Amino acid sequence: MKAKYLTTVAVLLCFVSFAQNAQVVVFKHELRWTDETRFPNYFLYQDIRDSIYKDTKLELIKYLKVSDVKLPEAVAYKIINGFGSQKVELPKTVSNNDFEIGLFSFITRATVGELMFWKLNVVIRQNNKIIFQKEVSHELEYFNVSGYVTSQQWLSPEEFHDVFQRLVKEALGVLPASTKE
Repeated sequence: MKAKYLTTVAVLLCFVSFAQNAQVVVFKHELRWTDETRFPNYFLYQDIRDSIYKDTKLELIKYLKVSDVKLPEAVAYKIINGFGSQKVELPKTVSNNDFEIGLFSFITRATVGELMFWKLNVVIRQNNKIIFQKEVSHELEYFNVSGYVTSQQWLSPEEFHDVFQRLVKEALGVLPASTKE
């Protein structure tokens, strides 16, 4: 009986030791050629950030088939005033077998014209190899032309959350890519 118990414990320990973990090692949100009056940093709103974290975590758990995903305390935020592009780089490997995830959110004005785009790039690395990378993009449209020439807020906190979650689901293949850019 004791041998059976020890064997069962040993088998369970093997499964626990081989269980994979997942961690978001980079979570960035950047603005380029626009300002915070049009697109406030809603990640500073705890209820919006917590809601985005919860929903994003659930999507990543389902996609990676893991029991949990660790998220950082805060989202790195940057405003790029001039020319510049989104940097999609994961830090050096934290662990060997675990999933390391980078979420790179980028709201930018088009190089020419007044069009605004929100891009999300999801990168997943395991065993020091990129196993998944996908960027999705949506054109953001303001309902009135005045939003293009003034500094009016384009998205409510709820709309910000909804667009972000749509981008996450499209990047992970849960939803089909939007027919509009």
